[in-house]
Amino acid sequence: MEAAAPPPADAPEPAAKRQKVDASALPTLKPWKTNVSVAVASHAGKRAAMEDAHCVVHADQFAALIAEAGGDVPAGARVALYGVLDGHNGKRVAELCCRTLPARVARELALLLRQQARQPARAVSDKAPVHCWHSKKRVEAALRRACARVEADAAASGFDAEGGCCVAALLIQDECHVLNLGDSRAVLVRRGDEALESRDRCGDGDVGGPQGASAAHRSKFPWELGAHDGFPAPPPARALALTTDHRASAPGERRRIVDAGGAVDAGGRAAGMMEVSRTFGDAAIKRLCGRPQADATKNAISAEPDVRVKLTLDSARDELLFLACDGLWTRFNPADAATFLRTRLLADFAYSADGNRRAWGDLDKAARALVDDAVTHRHCTDNVSVVALRFSPRDDAASDAAATS
Repeated sequence: MEAAAPPPADAPEPAAKRQKVDASALPTLKPWKTNVSVAVASHAGKRAAMEDAHCVVHADQFAALIAEAGGDVPAGARVALYGVLDGHNGKRVAELCCRTLPARVARELALLLRQQARQPARAVSDKAPVHCWHSKKRVEAALRRACARVEADAAASGFDAEGGCCVAALLIQDECHVLNLGDSRAVLVRRGDEALESRDRCGDGDVGGPQGASAAHRSKFPWELGAHDGFPAPPPARALALTTDHRASAPGERRRIVDAGGAVDAGGRAAGMMEVSRTFGDAAIKRLCGRPQADATKNAISAEPDVRVKLTLDSARDELLFLACDGLWTRFNPADAATFLRTRLLADFAYSADGNRRAWGDLDKAARALVDDAVTHRHCTDNVSVVALRFSPRDDAASDAAATS
């Protein structure tokens, strides 16, 4: 296959445009208030090899990437990227995308900084300008451009038979942008007045359709103790699925494939081979699934990400965000997975004297238990990978300090 050329915009910027940004010329970033602790867990399942990859780029690492791209990170900024790359038919494209996605996103954010620094100063009477990193439209467009360049990298790699789905979360201060290609998923666990609930059918036929979920009732768990024992009941929580499952059988995805000259078989697979309809790589299958379109977003198998979330994190309300490949979702729906993680994390917690602060359990152990349960007890045969994020107030205990924020 002839390697696809990167988009023209990927050419190096003229030196004059790569000058240092005057931070005083930029609008002020909102301060971040929520610490983030991160855990990664994976299991090969019944597969002979692990084909998934994970992406964990903390704030200090991301600042270095932005600096390499010619941008200055504003004082007090926190930018981090976390994601899961679900490889298929091999791991090389997944690992390639895992390496290139952070640099591509950093380059686009550096470009936003330089563009805003070159804008004329507003009059004092004008409405205060929005910092480019607080603009949903600008960040969304930057993520789409970054994914287009990652797809060009995958196409130029020569690994035509391999590809991968992707789900990732970009944190800018306390704002979280989620992008997704394929059937991986991001789920937010949030305190609320509703019971854990999922309206999304997720997984194979042995899992069942939408259903409610609740934590197991066992006396050994602290929240089962009455108020007279000094343990007020923890607030309920709910699981919010933040991403869309991009399968060829979905109406909108199927229509795009047909319009591009492809076909979907009775089993919901494009060209009888691929179930997902958005991926990085898979050049050989993409050639068989329809003619290339002038607008790449309309290709039969697309690399256009679904970027629909700009979520402001609040540690008083949001508990966890976990990103996982489809191996997990064939055995868990979002509510069940959220209940599982909370159960493991809360099993060892204790309230402080004021009844508010809790000492959480080990996030690494909870994430490991989740993937092990999917494989060992629920008999998942696929690779299972999870990146879990736990939120706490910025002034909370040192265990949740900014080492991972």
